[in-house]
Amino acid sequence: MTRSIIRKSTVQGAAIGAFAGCGLIILSASNAKNCVSGAVIGGAIGAVAGAASGKKQAAKRVELVSPSALVRVIGKADDRMDVVTRDLPNLLKKQDTELSLLNDRMKSGQISEDQYAHRFEVIKANRAELAEALSLSAAQANEAHRNL
Repeated sequence: MTRSIIRKSTVQGAAIGAFAGCGLIILSASNAKNCVSGAVIGGAIGAVAGAASGKKQAAKRVELVSPSALVRVIGKADDRMDVVTRDLPNLLKKQDTELSLLNDRMKSGQISEDQYAHRFEVIKANRAELAEALSLSAAQANEAHRNL
């Protein structure tokens, strides 16, 4: 996989370098015959740069699946999941209680419909943010699983 990443990056770098080298020669000189030499030089420079970039990408991928780094990340994720599992049901229960209390107060005339609507929207937005964060976490967990 590492060789494939480096090879792909090298070829892309060479192609970009060749194109750029030819383009620069055409722009700076009126002779299009020099395009080939510019492409060769640009391609060589691009290939070197592409290979370096590919090695950097490959190293980053290897680092992503490094056993010690992986264990640390899994441990942190497990700790965060414990907090979510412990705290989320309590938060939702408190919000449900608050909504029920707000509904009772509105019916009895203690608060206005606008006050009820405002607090309802705050709770609704909070729950939407929680849902989005949990969905993102699930997507990241799936990505990590796929990477493993």
